[in-house]
Amino acid sequence: KKFGKDLQKFCQSCHEKDELADKTAIKTSHPMDVKPDIKTNLFLQDDKIICATCHEPHKTTKGMIADSSRENICFVCHDSQSAVTGTEHNMTNIDYVNEELKKKSKENVCYVCHKPHNFSEDVNFMWAFKQKTDEPFAFEICFNCHSDEGAGYKKVPEVYDHDKIFKIFPYREHYKEYLYSNEGEVSAAGSITCQTCHNPHVWKEGAENLHFTENTDGDEKNSFLKQKVSGKFCTVCHGEEGKTLFDKYHDKNYRDGREKKLNEKELLKRLYEIRERLEGMKQNE
Repeated sequence: KKFGKDLQKFCQSCHEKDELADKTAIKTSHPMDVKPDIKTNLFLQDDKIICATCHEPHKTTKGMIADSSRENICFVCHDSQSAVTGTEHNMTNIDYVNEELKKKSKENVCYVCHKPHNFSEDVNFMWAFKQKTDEPFAFEICFNCHSDEGAGYKKVPEVYDHDKIFKIFPYREHYKEYLYSNEGEVSAAGSITCQTCHNPHVWKEGAENLHFTENTDGDEKNSFLKQKVSGKFCTVCHGEEGKTLFDKYHDKNYRDGREKKLNEKELLKRLYEIRERLEGMKQNE
């Protein structure tokens, strides 16, 4: 009677500090009281997500996850991310990661990177780890694994930063879908980050029924790459060379060799060509 029909308050009455379920107190959570973008058979209260959308309090399984139309309840709403199951970002069957990660991934492939509850207040996307530096969010989240000490130690990019000269790019609003803020959000005030070129949930666009059990060397046709970027964005500044630069972005030998050839005169010439190309594109819109 105290809470009426408000199931959300009913759950929160126990899952709070110093209450009955203090050990599972919820400090931060997946967005609540919001309407999902898709139609779903999951339980909603006034068409909004609440605790009972994902949890069934009478279940005896870990997490008391509610039954759903998908094996992974996350993918009921987040279908476009479900392709991650067949990639190396699914740690369940990868031979070179530790047992702790395999166990977490087996529970839910999403849990390796995301926490639906009690993630740090300072991060976006329910990131499962606390951000340690002032680096752009994408660099922090990606290099948490893709480092010598991380789970992705077999795939550590030799070079990854884009020239900061991009800060003066004059058509940021028009191309903002390729730019990301330090918080990992699409933003006209952002920069080129890992998110510009990579979709961490899709190994190869259009491919289905993928299954990896060991380290796989990718190429420019897969590797979680967003294929349209080279033609729609890289070529804006780099012209015909854009596709090659996209394909060899992490190739240290190629980039070192190319940059050594860029003396001041050549650099000014390229900047002039970029400006001319951008002006031409603007006039053709």
